[in-house]
Amino acid sequence: MGIHEVTQGQFKQVMGYDKSRFRGDDLPSDAVVFQEAKLFCALLSEREKKTYRLPTEAEWEYACRASSASSRYSPRPLEKLAWYRANAGYT
Repeated sequence: MGIHEVTQGQFKQVMGYDKSRFRGDDLPSDAVVFQEAKLFCALLSEREKKTYRLPTEAEWEYACRASSASSRYSPRPLEKLAWYRANAGYT
């Protein structure tokens, strides 16, 4: 699991393009579909001679729960943890 999100600059370096909506080389890459993410991992693996891949569903859920064994990410309400459509002015 990466420590940081893939930035638009990193994505551009590997893929040769970036179609993110919120522009900035240091911003996380957005608007990436599953197949592009898989290809990014494959090309980065080739380039760096290391193995990169997307996490499995189980790995992703484990990481989201911050290594907790509970079935939820946190006992706190979602509004206290994240921005999402309903608490971000539907933007």
